[in-house]
Amino acid sequence: MKRMPDSTPFSERKNSERIHSDSIRQALVRAVVIPVVLLFALSATFIFQTSHLLRLSSYVEHTENLLREAFETQKLILDMETGIRGYFIYKDEAFVERYLKAKAELGKNLEELARLVAEDERDRGRVSEINILTREWEDLVEYRLSQASLKTPEPIPERARAAKIRMDRIRVNFDRITRDAETLRNERRVKTEAAVRRSLRIGIALSGVLGIIIMFSTFRQIRSITRTFMTNLRALRRTQIDLQRSHEELEVKVQHRTLALTAANQEMEAFCYSVSHDLRSPLRAIDGFAQAIAEDYATVLDAQGAKYLDFIRAGVQRMNRLIEDLLSLSRLGRGTLAFEAMDLSKLATEVFQGFELSDPSNGTFFVEPGISAYGDTGLLTIALENLIGNARKFTAKVPHSRVEFGVTLAGTEREYFVKDNGAGFDMERVKNLFGAFQRLHSEKEFEGTGIGLATVRRIIHRHGGTIRAEGKVGEGATFFFTLPDVLFPDA
Repeated sequence: MKRMPDSTPFSERKNSERIHSDSIRQALVRAVVIPVVLLFALSATFIFQTSHLLRLSSYVEHTENLLREAFETQKLILDMETGIRGYFIYKDEAFVERYLKAKAELGKNLEELARLVAEDERDRGRVSEINILTREWEDLVEYRLSQASLKTPEPIPERARAAKIRMDRIRVNFDRITRDAETLRNERRVKTEAAVRRSLRIGIALSGVLGIIIMFSTFRQIRSITRTFMTNLRALRRTQIDLQRSHEELEVKVQHRTLALTAANQEMEAFCYSVSHDLRSPLRAIDGFAQAIAEDYATVLDAQGAKYLDFIRAGVQRMNRLIEDLLSLSRLGRGTLAFEAMDLSKLATEVFQGFELSDPSNGTFFVEPGISAYGDTGLLTIALENLIGNARKFTAKVPHSRVEFGVTLAGTEREYFVKDNGAGFDMERVKNLFGAFQRLHSEKEFEGTGIGLATVRRIIHRHGGTIRAEGKVGEGATFFFTLPDVLFPDA
């Protein structure tokens, strides 16, 4: 029997083979394309997460740079302030050099700080205000320096207060910038850590789909990202430690400088006290020998010789008064102030009555009643004795003399004053008024040692107040001073 030929057409077989071949090809394509797509998706995901992490890290680094630059800028301003304070206390030009050096570096730091806060409108305004306040503070300080170069013993109090107000506002702006930057840094750090955790979860999920190879690749990627993050985190921690260490070193430096200034003041006071006491011994000898000559050789000396001896003894007695005043001035720098509430009206009346008992005058004394204040009663008594005593002395030649004690408002601050209608003074010479041994009138016109107003100034400054004077020749003078409205510890 003959075998029947295959009845399946060739074209159908070819079509069937083509279909299987296409299915295999599609399966292979799916087997390759799907993992490749997933791999690209994983790669794209990790690229996005890495970019996000790097961006967050750059934000954190930017915030750290801002904190570091703010700290360095504030340190330069502190160096400028410390230099100026040191100069006005010790009159040492080295402090001025320190101020000028810090000032020369400050501009570059402020420019860098402005660059770092350029995208933050609020901080940009703060840095702009710091720039303005710093220039105003420098103008006030350099005015005081110019006055000091003219041997002005005391800068104008209003300018000193204005400089202090601006420095306080500069510190407030720096505190706000630092506080906001630290808050932003913490927020960005939390976001960075959250992004890391999210990246880990995505990597693990996609790694399970792609298998061992993709999981191995994902592990390497995660490990690389984690290593970068931990490196940045360690760097941030090191920066934080360095900032803390720098802050502690700055605190130690401030404490050392404070101790040095305190020790220098104590040494200066001890030296003044010692010199004043050592001067007394030879003066007593001069006075004693002059008296002995006057008594033992009275018959030998002629009238001119006796007159010379009187000049010698008068000079010795004036020198003794100067020493006594100098000792009193040196004692004001020692001891702790005993702050208490007091009735200044009553105190001023008692001082004036004490003068009247020993040296009655024909003038009138007016006291505004009910004036109260906080301060050290003993020191403020000395201050009022000097101010009221000066007023009585310089009104002694006035037919209808008048001395007045009262209080007035200068803005929101109370100013106490002692006013008289006596000899007065030329306002062009007011800068010499509160200096030790500075006199605007000759000894023949009005006796005195030139220590009284220097003593008053020191007492008022120890209380944290200010003092100033106004006057006109032949029309009298007014001395204004302020005292704290609350209790202050002794400086």
